[in-house]
Amino acid sequence: MNASIIGRVLIIWLAFVFCSVIIADNEVPLEFEVTSISQHFVAEKAGIEQGDRLIAWSRVAAEATEPQLNHFYGPFDILELEREQHLVDPIVIHGTRDGKPLTFSPRDGRWRLGAEPVWSEAVRTSIDAYKAAILDGSIDDGIATATALADQLATEGHELDSAWVRYHTATLLGRKAEWSASVEMYRQAINQPPLDQPSKQRHKKARALLLYYQSGALLRQNRLDEARESYDEALALEKSISPDRYGVAANLTGLSDIPKLRGDLAAATSLLEESIWQLQRIAPESMIVAATLNKLGIVAVRAGNLDEAEGHFQHGLRIYTEKDPNGVAAAGNINSNGVISYMRGDLATAATMFERARKAKLRLEPGSKNAAIMTHNVGLINAERGNYRAAESYYLEALELLEELVPGSLETTQTLNNLGTVALDQGDLAKAEYYHGRAYELRRKLVPNSPDLVASLVNLASVARYRSDFDKASEYLLEALEIQQRIAVGSKEHAEILQGLGAVAESRGELTLSADYFGKALALQLEFAANGLGAAASHARLGLNLLERQDFDGAAAHLDQAAAILSQIAPATYREARVFHGLAQVSLQQGDTNSAQGFFEKALHALESQHARLGGTQESKAESRAKHRSIYQDYIDFLLEVGDEERAFEILERSRSKVLSDLLAERDLVFNKDLPVELERERRMQASAYEKTQAKLLGAKGDENIAALRAELEAIRRKQDDVRRRAREHSASFVSLQENRPRSLPEIRATLAPGTAVVSYSIGDESTRVFALSPSGELRVESIELGRAEIADRVQRLRYLIDAGRWDETPAMPLNTLAEELYAELLAPFDAYLGAASQILIVPDGALNLLPFAALRRKSDAGQTQYLIEWKPLFMTSSLSVQAQLQADSKAAETRSLVAFGGADYSYARTRPMNTATTRGGAEGTEPLPALPWSAAEVSNIAAAEQARATIFIGDEATEENAKIQSKNASYLHFATHTVIDERSPLDSAIVLTVPGDDEQVENTENGYLQAWEIYESVRTDAELVTLSGCETALGSEYPGEGLMGLTRAFQYAGASSVVASLWNVNDRSTSRLMTEFYRFLDAGKSRETALQLAQLAMINSPDRTSWWQAFRNWFSDNDIEAADAHPYHWAAFVLNGRGG
Repeated sequence: MNASIIGRVLIIWLAFVFCSVIIADNEVPLEFEVTSISQHFVAEKAGIEQGDRLIAWSRVAAEATEPQLNHFYGPFDILELEREQHLVDPIVIHGTRDGKPLTFSPRDGRWRLGAEPVWSEAVRTSIDAYKAAILDGSIDDGIATATALADQLATEGHELDSAWVRYHTATLLGRKAEWSASVEMYRQAINQPPLDQPSKQRHKKARALLLYYQSGALLRQNRLDEARESYDEALALEKSISPDRYGVAANLTGLSDIPKLRGDLAAATSLLEESIWQLQRIAPESMIVAATLNKLGIVAVRAGNLDEAEGHFQHGLRIYTEKDPNGVAAAGNINSNGVISYMRGDLATAATMFERARKAKLRLEPGSKNAAIMTHNVGLINAERGNYRAAESYYLEALELLEELVPGSLETTQTLNNLGTVALDQGDLAKAEYYHGRAYELRRKLVPNSPDLVASLVNLASVARYRSDFDKASEYLLEALEIQQRIAVGSKEHAEILQGLGAVAESRGELTLSADYFGKALALQLEFAANGLGAAASHARLGLNLLERQDFDGAAAHLDQAAAILSQIAPATYREARVFHGLAQVSLQQGDTNSAQGFFEKALHALESQHARLGGTQESKAESRAKHRSIYQDYIDFLLEVGDEERAFEILERSRSKVLSDLLAERDLVFNKDLPVELERERRMQASAYEKTQAKLLGAKGDENIAALRAELEAIRRKQDDVRRRAREHSASFVSLQENRPRSLPEIRATLAPGTAVVSYSIGDESTRVFALSPSGELRVESIELGRAEIADRVQRLRYLIDAGRWDETPAMPLNTLAEELYAELLAPFDAYLGAASQILIVPDGALNLLPFAALRRKSDAGQTQYLIEWKPLFMTSSLSVQAQLQADSKAAETRSLVAFGGADYSYARTRPMNTATTRGGAEGTEPLPALPWSAAEVSNIAAAEQARATIFIGDEATEENAKIQSKNASYLHFATHTVIDERSPLDSAIVLTVPGDDEQVENTENGYLQAWEIYESVRTDAELVTLSGCETALGSEYPGEGLMGLTRAFQYAGASSVVASLWNVNDRSTSRLMTEFYRFLDAGKSRETALQLAQLAMINSPDRTSWWQAFRNWFSDNDIEAADAHPYHWAAFVLNGRGG
């Protein structure tokens, strides 16, 4: 089932922000100039503008009564006015604008203005200097200037002015997240006379204020014990001044964060309740009461007390509605009420509230932390509904802003966490581990033993379980359980941990234990949200467990419950597909075939709808589809059982190469035509950074350096993925692109060339289904009793014998025997179909992608054993729908042209950028790549054989840059080069062209490695044929149902109708000969598949073909070299993939 929803952590808005309003201390009345003001807050709404002078305040006077003015004398009087007097009674602020008197009447709420005394010119200059330095990032210079000014003011007897300068500096450092330096500045202000031993009320108030702000800075560093001591001292001071002060409540609220971060939710609740009691005495039903109620509601949510939390949030909403219904704080409260709807599984209501809150925040506070938080929560709803592409977009938007404003913060970890969960749902384990790992490390530092750390542990357990590391998954979950039991036993999070433990037990085959965990998790979920996603997940888990244990009635009951919930809140998702798949299997077991087919169809609809909204990279999409392939396979088996072979064939095609098919449908979208200039610039910048980093990796020495550079490559790759995502979102063409529809069997028949027979494989765990289409369109299906493991073993043995046998006198018999057995198992049942064909089109699956079908052996009509290629031309495709797309998209050139590359300079070439390297000529590992002396002759020979216009690039001209430029208009594109194959990251696989020298590599953006990802992004071609005359160029990472992802696929995306590539390490000399023959037959007008067949026959029919092993014995004496070419090693590696003709 889906990763635990505890992973999608909500960021709940905190409407508890203090302004930074400080003035200098004098014994005569002061004037203050407004230096900044925030839009949509109280000060702006009262009419205050930047540049206004503030000179005094008064209570709201009775009619016809002169107000009693209270002038400003001390450095903290304005803040005191807002914190204390303003909360008790309405006030009027008196000031001037351009010399004219004005009055302002601020309402309840936070003022959010900055005001400073009218300083002398010299002091003003110093303040401006340190402020500019700090905000520009010159932290040390700013601190030095501020300290010098503060010291000077103290020396001159202006101690409180000095304290204000240090306080002001501390707030600026906080804006730059320089929390250690900020705390130090607060400490200096607090410990200087007269604040170090305050005797006057004014000094006590100032010290209490600075202690309060110091506490917040200490919390930012997770220095919890020091923060508690600072809050405690501030609280004692406030109480000594008056037990009825707002500062008492403020410090109680601040103190509540400490036990909350430590997971002591009861203690946090107690402190917040005491704070609210204090506030209701001095400022009943005020905006600050609503803000504190919001914090109390957040703690209740953490404790799982949703009814209690809803009561607090609704109480706050009533206050906001009365005081400021369209304000910033009201938007935050709407978000908090959305939290309750989300937690209860009411995604529709939550989505409405989150979107309302987001729009309000974007209007009122664009570019703020709170706007990022609301954007995050909209992403959350999209993730729960399976809209992973949209969710990822919202999360990344939020993360960019959070990392700019509050890097390394708890809010940032929550978005990192949720990006990890989306990546896991998309099938991208590496990205999921990266994001969850970052979140975990920060949370371990910031909030140990907290619900946030529990969420990270649960999510890391999910990643470990998907990697089949069950011990590690259990370790994470048991640690999470230990923490959670200290925080809140029986909570929603507790249920998620139990469900995770059940999933691990199930993966280990411990079905009874897993059912116990699932049952306990379900019981807890039903207490909190009986119709929520958590309950649906528990019902589904338990139902599938009971199905496995053959309790079909019990399974049906739970799966029906899960389906009912998901249909309301998360339809057309992977979750729903898995539930419908389970219900189909239950129906089959109960003998209800009609219901079974209906459920299978619903499962496929949900599966394919989810895939359309998946997002992520093509590797992650392929991985995600592979995880759900059993749904297709089970439906195919069902349809064959009921005799609907044609529908089964169509479903098989729907399961194949969907990612590639979708890519082909959109490949003509040239994104940089309508991309914003900034995004196109970023795309180019990241591509250049990737190549430069790979160039550095070539010369790296030492494991640590290599590991660091590979980590840097991973980081750049993630940025490239993000750029590609945004490119698609910005492309008008992409937005209007319709979903790529799978083709029906009649449509597929119509696209096949006359005389084509098709053999298509679907490999299961225990057996393999083989579908064959005769040239006349007749369909036949056979089942062979070979499963995935057996076929993989046979293919591996055949490849081993081909490779090893070329040096041995005796392997011909076992090689030929195995080749005959494989033909008998895989193709012999369709001899009649194949015999009537002009050519055979193979659609392989699994390990059959690696099988050299041309080297299989059969009995001819004359009774002689022959290779399959001696009987019929062969070509391959990953999907008949892809084949039809390639045919529909092909463009016949008016004049045929050849562009070929060979004889590249490998003096500086290494294989290190890739994890696994295989090269034409046999070089492996990180050794320098050897020269390919035959490759230059190869391209010269094929250019001579081709009567078409030929352009060849040899030596220094065989560059990556020329390859990208010259590919567009070539009819035939030929690469006689080394290749490197990266099995871990197939899009890093590369054709190796001339590699720049050491001095050039970092500066030159083209590093000589034309990688698959670059072909996707930078190469567009109308080539009828691309020939990759190197080693293992047909290989890549194999994804069940999707095929091999590598260079062949990249060139098909780039526009090539067909690609000739190799299945193993080939020999430089014999490959040169084979290619020369291939192009000779192409020039004679043969079809691509026939030309390849005839070239292979020319190799097979070399002199003395019956003693090719003897030729190998004499290899180094240059005797019988051509006879050696008859061995399958030299010709069977090359396959034609794509369109024939």
